[in-house]
Amino acid sequence: MKKLVSWLLFFFFLTLSTNSLPQWAPANSNLNSSQWGLGWAIDAVDSNCAVISVSYGTNIFRTLDGGKSWGVITPLNSSSTGVDISVVDSLNIWFGSGDGKIFATFDGGKNWAIQFDDTSKTNFMNYIKMFDSKNGIAMGDGKSAPKTAVFLKTTDGGINWVSVNDSAFGDFSGDTWRRLDFVSPNVGYFYESGLNPQSIYKTTDGCKTWKKLQTPAYAQVLKFYDENFGLMYTVASNSTVYRTTNGGESWTSSVIPSDKGWGNDIEFLKNDPSKVWLGTKNALYFSSDGGQSWNKNMALSTYGRDIVFTDTKCGWFLSDDNIYRTTNNGGVVVGIEDEASSPLGFSLEQNYPNPFNPSTTIQFKIEKQSVVLLQVYNYLGELVTTLVDQELSAGLHKVNFDAAVNSIASGIYYYKLRTGNSTQTKGMIYLK
Repeated sequence: MKKLVSWLLFFFFLTLSTNSLPQWAPANSNLNSSQWGLGWAIDAVDSNCAVISVSYGTNIFRTLDGGKSWGVITPLNSSSTGVDISVVDSLNIWFGSGDGKIFATFDGGKNWAIQFDDTSKTNFMNYIKMFDSKNGIAMGDGKSAPKTAVFLKTTDGGINWVSVNDSAFGDFSGDTWRRLDFVSPNVGYFYESGLNPQSIYKTTDGCKTWKKLQTPAYAQVLKFYDENFGLMYTVASNSTVYRTTNGGESWTSSVIPSDKGWGNDIEFLKNDPSKVWLGTKNALYFSSDGGQSWNKNMALSTYGRDIVFTDTKCGWFLSDDNIYRTTNNGGVVVGIEDEASSPLGFSLEQNYPNPFNPSTTIQFKIEKQSVVLLQVYNYLGELVTTLVDQELSAGLHKVNFDAAVNSIASGIYYYKLRTGNSTQTKGMIYLK
């Protein structure tokens, strides 16, 4: 027992002194997976506002309070499934649909307009990205022979979507928005399907011309940070991440040995391409060296679909059975506490006793009456229990955590206190 205590204490304090893995918390308080079926896409403005498109009932949901509540903003009388979605702010939202349309709202979903609907060109819209309120790119599958992938460009907020792929190039995207990516209105990458051999292409002139690139393997996810640095994931033979630093002219590879899951998304941290996330059927992975090595961040029981980071702190993650959010510096925490986000009068104390068996006391102080959320997570960032989720008066509060009630294993756990925009997290050790 002494050896186990010593090992856990060493590991615990090692964790405190180094970068920990991202911690994700569920953010779907009034939703459950039966309300969305399959998760198609998520986009977000900040830590409060996010929008998801899902398959069940063709619904589109929006939150304005960090996932505490979600409202339906689906266009009335619409049977179009939103395949990809793009938001500029909480009011300006676009989505491309499974029947080839582009919808837009400029009042947060109260009113919608169909901006593009031309079945002679496409009947499936895979991708849409608005770079600002005026400029955007969309892509739809080719329809008539010779099948030409439909790339649309707008410079006026979607009032006009102009077809800009004039050559008989491409055919369709093999997995919706996952196999193409634009880093600007002019520079983009596309892994085309329907032609043999399937290959990666690059445009630098807004889709008018395309250059065929070296294609090291069958691509399931393609994501670029800028014109030169990008990652590609495949599970064709081994679960492999390919990495390019010269715009796809050459690639290096790294293998994720423990995973054989279908790839679904890759997302870079804003302003720091060394920090990157990969979502597969089985897990969410994190890399701190630009995709050269990976650590499992969270095991998944269903498909992880889409990841988005709005800044260096806030990230959102959509799976088929949950919506997750992180606000701790994009999930990369130096130490465990985030004191910078804590005002005077707001504090979270170290639990006592620690280590504990089977119960321990957690004490915290809030400066004013407010809604408080106190939750316990395991080392993988999975929620163990919610200890407090209610409005409390200002002052000192104590809460008991009983590990026996929750039937958890010995190990390291984290407890996280959140009220308003303030958050603190600390670690504790449970020893049976």
